Amino acid sequence: HRDLHSFPTRRSSDLILDVNECQDRFPCHKDAECINNPGSFTCKCKEGFEGDGVKNCKGITLVDII
Repeated sequence: HRDLHSFPTRRSSDLILDVNECQDRFPCHKDAECINNPGSFTCKCKEGFEGDGVKNCKGITLVDII
């Protein structure tokens, strides 16, 4: 089970500016993937890790699974 966090980007009147937060800055934890979405981004812990993807991604051990 992975936790995903999405965050909105900036809007200028009716025009949506799709800023690639993943390219401009890396807002996610070092053990997470940053996925750019139109108008937002998502942080997802990498395989073998769990957490919020932003501030923490803890390695999963066999003890955690049982």
